[in-house]
Amino acid sequence: MDSWSKENEVVIHELNEPDNLHPCNGTSQVRSEIFLYLHGSLLRTDLRTGSVQPGICKSMPQISESQLDLIFDLREDINWDDNSLISPDDVIFTIKVAKNPGTNNAAFKPYFDLVEKAERVPNSATKVLIRMKKVYVQNVALWADYPIIQKSFYDPKNVLDQFSFEQFNDTNFRADQFKDLNEWSTNFNSPPYGFDAKLISGLGPYRLKEWQQGQLLVFEKKDHHWTDKSKVYAEKSYPKKLIFKVNKDVVSTQLAF
Repeated sequence: MDSWSKENEVVIHELNEPDNLHPCNGTSQVRSEIFLYLHGSLLRTDLRTGSVQPGICKSMPQISESQLDLIFDLREDINWDDNSLISPDDVIFTIKVAKNPGTNNAAFKPYFDLVEKAERVPNSATKVLIRMKKVYVQNVALWADYPIIQKSFYDPKNVLDQFSFEQFNDTNFRADQFKDLNEWSTNFNSPPYGFDAKLISGLGPYRLKEWQQGQLLVFEKKDHHWTDKSKVYAEKSYPKKLIFKVNKDVVSTQLAF
């Protein structure tokens, strides 16, 4: 016991490192695991029961009689790293990014093709309506563990405001013919948004501190984070650091762990 580290940190062994930490453009399982610490989502999977539970929402969505409209009411105790509150605009932006033909998210594009539009609910500062194109068994589960990203961080010039869901739903829409959209998409898809700690931002209690390719990733706990006051067990974050060590060798893994 005396040889054990006294640091408030958790070391996790991984056989592989994530393909990237881009909020949209990645597919690896390790990435999905890490996103539980980096991001927040409308709904979350309860890892104890496997059920879908409210995430950054006050409750499960209100579903219309047609089963096409989902209304999410966002919590008012959740803020981004710049202390601005989560907004329906962030949810709308996240969905628009996913539907943007220029976003390199091939693995998720078919799911977001099911979304017709997203819009603010009139006379509400916290509610957002998401309309689906058809009744589908995964219409609610789609929103579990998918990261909501900050509009002002990823699109400070409001480029995507110039384009509608109707345009992105049109199979004849040519994104490459719009200079601003093409430039924004090229920049958003670029490697730094998947590897540079300064360009990886989310609602979660941890931030990327260090990434030694092929060896380890270090995440540090954010100071004065909104989850510090949360009573939800899944939002508790006690370690000061999370260290994901990548090692495929059986012998050295047994020595290290």
